[in-house]
Amino acid sequence: MNRSFVAILVKLVLTFLAAWLAFDIVIDNGFVQIVLFSVVVTVINYLIGDMIILRRFGNVIAAIADGIIAMIIAYVFEFLSDDFNVTFGAVLVFGILIAISEYVLHKFIVSDEEETLR
Repeated sequence: MNRSFVAILVKLVLTFLAAWLAFDIVIDNGFVQIVLFSVVVTVINYLIGDMIILRRFGNVIAAIADGIIAMIIAYVFEFLSDDFNVTFGAVLVFGILIAISEYVLHKFIVSDEEETLR
C-alpha cells in the first residue's frame, strides 16, 4: 500500500476519534456530522500541516499548527452547519488531541521516510 495513503488513513482515524471524543460524547453531535468534519480536517491538515509546515518547520511546529488549524475548522464548520455545535472546551480538547496525535504521527512519517531513503 502507498505510504501516503496509509498516513492519510491513520490521520483520518485519529481525527475521527478526537472529534468523536470532543464533539459527540460531550456535545452529542450526529455521527454523519462527525465523519464529514473529520474528513475536512484530515484533508486540510494533510495539505497544510504535512505537506508544507512539517517539511519546512519540523514536527513540533507542525503538530501545534495542526491543532490550531483543527480548532479553527471546528468553529468554521459550526458557523456553516446548523447541525454541528461546539463549545470552547470541546474545541480546546479537540485541538490538544489533534496536536498530540499529529506529533506522534509525524514522528512515524519522518522515521518511515528516513528508513526508505537508506
